[in-house]
Amino acid sequence: MDAVGASSQSIHKRRTAYKQGGLTALLHNGRKGKAGKPSLFTRQEHEKIEQKLKDPKNGLAGYAELQQWIEQEFSKPVKYNTILKYAIRHFGAGVKVARKSHVKKDEKAADAFKKTFVAK
Repeated sequence: MDAVGASSQSIHKRRTAYKQGGLTALLHNGRKGKAGKPSLFTRQEHEKIEQKLKDPKNGLAGYAELQQWIEQEFSKPVKYNTILKYAIRHFGAGVKVARKSHVKKDEKAADAFKKTFVAK
């Protein structure tokens, strides 16, 4: 069974599903999807979290700080891993991402430096 990358029990279940319900039963994975478990956050809470994550001047040092912010803002105790997975799934966030530039960078000073810089 190593050739197909599945256990014999898994293959037996798939074959039985196909015999009983055809291709439809084989394609059904048994998960409830969006209709199953309700979302952890309301639409308004989701939007506030999105704004907090997308604000470059928010000062969040990581997901532990986001966890504290959520507990203060919404009075909801939420586990660290839950917040991590939620942020990755819904906002495409990563655990650690370098910023493009400093949030307090003076754009005029940077432009002036680029204009006067002479490469050696």
